[in-house]
Amino acid sequence: MSHSLYRQSGSAVIVRLIGCAAVLAGSFFGSLFLIDKYESVSILNEARRGADVWIRFDFEACESNRTGTLICGIPYRAHYELATNRWTVTGPSTSQTANLTDSYTNAPNSAGYISVWGIVGSFDETGNLKFKGVSVGAVRINRLDGLRYLLLGF
Repeated sequence: MSHSLYRQSGSAVIVRLIGCAAVLAGSFFGSLFLIDKYESVSILNEARRGADVWIRFDFEACESNRTGTLICGIPYRAHYELATNRWTVTGPSTSQTANLTDSYTNAPNSAGYISVWGIVGSFDETGNLKFKGVSVGAVRINRLDGLRYLLLGF
């Protein structure tokens, strides 16, 4: 049996490796795209069930001073406990150097309401976050432990 089939030039091996890497990358990112586009997960229902969510405030909200000590453009992690109607939020504060974690139960006990460090807001099915009826940011279900959020901005 001839081993000439196993002997290939270095450039042929590199081309094959690049091709394999491209197929794997395309499959991975293509799958993420399809999951995002066609999944029927409701952010309202998932948040109410206790799924971790990411919150990010728009810079315009900070400029109009609607966010108190919350910092805009930085992700906050939030979690809801249905049994106690408690929202626990972790993230940076303008008044502390370390991340702050605090819990509040002052939001209405209904899907689409949230309490971020005592500031009651609402969000819709698209994740549009509002304080007193004014859009201030976005809420997203935590996926890939925040990697997608941090890299792609949601």
